[in-house]
Order: sequence, then structure tokens, then C-alpha cells
Amino acid sequence: MCGIAGVVVLDEFDPKLLASMTHLVNYRGPDGYGFAFFHPSEKADSEVIHNEDRPPRFTNPVVGLGNRQLVILDLSALGDQPMQTEEGDLCITYNGEIYNYLEVREELVQSSIPALLHYEDRNSMAHSVETRLSFLDYELAEY
Repeated sequence: MCGIAGVVVLDEFDPKLLASMTHLVNYRGPDGYGFAFFHPSEKADSEVIHNEDRPPRFTNPVVGLGNRQLVILDLSALGDQPMQTEEGDLCITYNGEIYNYLEVREELVQSSIPALLHYEDRNSMAHSVETRLSFLDYELAEY
């Protein structure tokens, strides 16, 4: 199973903190890692980084999500976590396997929900998911 980590602060945090937390659980996910950094400002800064140990392009994140990935179904880079919608307003990382991903994918296609549909085994944050799952998500909103 994957390993996940998260940081939420009122001010800002050093991105190295999230990297350290995420790499502490590297034994849970030897196949890859990733980070998502957010700052809900007027610019609504966010950045998702996969398989690179580098800070985000902005210097003052207040929310961070980390993932160490154990790949089971989707061996492509499209399954890398954390995942972010194309609009950049929603991000998720999780530990688990979605068993009914094909059914959920079809339901999302039929409901015209475009978020994360190209991920073969990680395409549902919504509706009837049959899984053993731990997840962290963050919705970027303007304040």
C-alpha cells in the first residue's frame, strides 16, 4: 500500500518538511513519489511535482500533500500521485486501491465530470467507491 503525508499551517512551511515526511514512508511506496503544494492567495498558487526532490516555484506554501506510490494497476505516469484536476482547483492523494474503478469511470463519463478520468485505477473521488482507502484532498478556493 502507498504512504501519504500532509501539512496544513496558517502561515507557511518549508517544503523540505513535506519531502522529509513523505520519504519517511518510502518503504510503503517504492515505485514513485510526489508532492502537491498550495497557497490560497489572489494568484491561487499550486504546483504538483512527481519524482523530483525540488521545492515548488513559489516560496510560501500553506498546504502540502505527499505520496509514496506502490503501483498496482496503472503503471504509466498518468497514475502518479498526488493528482490534480486540469483546472488546478482540486487535488487528491491516497493509499488504497479502487476495486470498481471501471464502473466509477463510466458513471463519471456519463455525468460529464471531467476530473481525473484518464487515470485507469485512480479516477474517482466521487460516488460509490468500493475500496479500502485513506486519502487527503484539498480544494483550492479564493479567499
